[in-house]
Amino acid sequence: LLGNQDHLKVELEKLKATYESQQKKLEEQVVVLGKELQEAKAATGEAQQKLVEQSAVLLTSQSQLQEVEEENSRLQLQLKQLNEEYRSRLSQYLKDVADYMDSKSNNVPGPSRAPAARAPMKHFVENMLKDIRASYKSREEQLATAARGYKKRMKNLVKKHENLLIAYG
Repeated sequence: LLGNQDHLKVELEKLKATYESQQKKLEEQVVVLGKELQEAKAATGEAQQKLVEQSAVLLTSQSQLQEVEEENSRLQLQLKQLNEEYRSRLSQYLKDVADYMDSKSNNVPGPSRAPAARAPMKHFVENMLKDIRASYKSREEQLATAARGYKKRMKNLVKKHENLLIAYG
């Protein structure tokens, strides 16, 4: 009985030592996990701060984009009006030159001219004006297509940025 009691004390001491060892390991793991949790919280806070900053930048960029698009539209309209005025003046100047040249050639003494041959400069100028109008129309169509493509790309870019913010927010 006494030997059995000593044996139990030894076993109890072993169990106590094992328990204390395991308890110490668990406490160390809790400390490590606590540190990892703090680091994760700090990283999350930093990520949230970056997200807030990026959201602010996005809102500012969207506002600036809208302002720039409005200014661009206004300038394009102004350019179109100036081009129309320029074309009108150019057409009038060319017609005036053609009329002047044709009137001078009609005053030149010589054999009588047929009605079709009386205004060669006017005919030339009218053909030139048709070519100019066609080239302006073609250029306006090119610019309109480019502007639509630019707008589409900008909308896609903004949408991708918003999706990224949502995905990583």
